[in-house]
Amino acid sequence: MKRYAKYVEAHQSLVELSKQLAELPSPRSKFFNYLLGLTNLAPNTLKMVLCTTDSGIEPGREVKKLLSKELNVSEQALFPENRQTAGSLVSMYKGFSNKTLEYDEFVKDICTTTKAPRKTVISWIFGRRSPRTHAKKRIAALLGSSLSHLFPEREQTDKAR
Repeated sequence: MKRYAKYVEAHQSLVELSKQLAELPSPRSKFFNYLLGLTNLAPNTLKMVLCTTDSGIEPGREVKKLLSKELNVSEQALFPENRQTAGSLVSMYKGFSNKTLEYDEFVKDICTTTKAPRKTVISWIFGRRSPRTHAKKRIAALLGSSLSHLFPEREQTDKAR
């Protein structure tokens, strides 16, 4: 599929491709990095600002103003007494997925293409199990790659026996 063309390399296995997709930045890490660049806070300080418990810290007045202006949300809404209140900076951060969108879409596409449950597809992706031949062919067609490249270790193991 064209969506994966920029990730699929000529001699890449399904396991390698899934690892590559899983290592892309998640929406939560993108938001964290955006906040780092915006506030110039140290990463550990920002982590404490985004902490869900009462042990978290509040940023200084200037950082609050800056975040309020950039996110177009009032300071009171961003930094309420209960850090986890809907609309707060902490709830925004926790609302973002910690998994890459590309990885989730990849898994969903394989599930749809092969009609296999997510749990089964995950076991294929981590190399714990190998899909049946008809599923391998569908995955290869989805990704525009060959069976021997997507499933090299199983192919080699089967030939050795």
